[in-house]
Amino acid sequence: MRALKHIFLVFCLCLGHSAPWDAAAQNVQINRVAAVVNGEMITLYDLLRESSQEFFRQGLTGGDGYSEMRRQSVMREVLESMILDILLRQEAERYKVIVEDKEVENDLRMVIQNNQISQEELERRLAAEGSSLADLKDKLRGNILRQRMVNMMIANKVEITPEDIEDYYNEHIKRFSSPNAVKFSMIVFGPGSAPEAVREQIKSEKLTFAEAAKKYSQAPNAALGGQMGEIPWNDLNPAWRQAMQGLAPGGLSPLLRGGDALVLLRVDDLSEGKTQSLEEVAEQIEEEIREPRLRERFTEYRAQLRNRAMVDIRL
Repeated sequence: MRALKHIFLVFCLCLGHSAPWDAAAQNVQINRVAAVVNGEMITLYDLLRESSQEFFRQGLTGGDGYSEMRRQSVMREVLESMILDILLRQEAERYKVIVEDKEVENDLRMVIQNNQISQEELERRLAAEGSSLADLKDKLRGNILRQRMVNMMIANKVEITPEDIEDYYNEHIKRFSSPNAVKFSMIVFGPGSAPEAVREQIKSEKLTFAEAAKKYSQAPNAALGGQMGEIPWNDLNPAWRQAMQGLAPGGLSPLLRGGDALVLLRVDDLSEGKTQSLEEVAEQIEEEIREPRLRERFTEYRAQLRNRAMVDIRL
């Protein structure tokens, strides 16, 4: 079963920038309790620290009403995330789910590789942000633990049957089908030209269609020999579609009216529509079905955790 993705905010290392939480923390009682979750406290200091990166990303430096309002909104969102983190960690302890040190070290190596820096440089930048390598490892351990809990409690319980996939395929068959298409070229004759004579020259092979287009066509694609590329049949002007219907590649249409000008079309190639088989798209369909079910199941699971917990928010 594939891991559930994109449910949690992963730890983002904002390299090269110092976090603004230190200055903010000086203006509050850092040991004030923001919330208590089953007896475990979240301090306002911790909440500000966790919120600081999002403050920085959104440019919420304070000093005006809008920034203050947005900062409060960010802090509420971060607090809910921190509460959920604690509940999931407590659940992991109940189910005896653990994370090995080597798993944390593997993720740490990925952080270093993705940011293309040395571990020493990483530690210097973390220190500049008021953090440490130990803090980062704790976050990485928490991410692994939460992912494992979500897989165990949610992802592994979302079942997609072959019947689900087949039903979805039949209901959305148009999405997996490409229409018949025609590749054609076009000459748009200007005033004073002799469209019938030119058509006869092309038909008798005294003049190629591309040569005639370059010489007589007023369309922007004249220099390309009048090539229009491939267009689905259903997207064509109905009169043009009727004129080319039944023509083999190389076949010429009769002269057609295109606005104030006469138009000559030539079929260059034909392609039949194709419908992808169920086997070809089964994996794609499974993912499309799974994603909303995972979100729904996660919402239910989160609500269950909150309902069973003693959560006292004191802000």
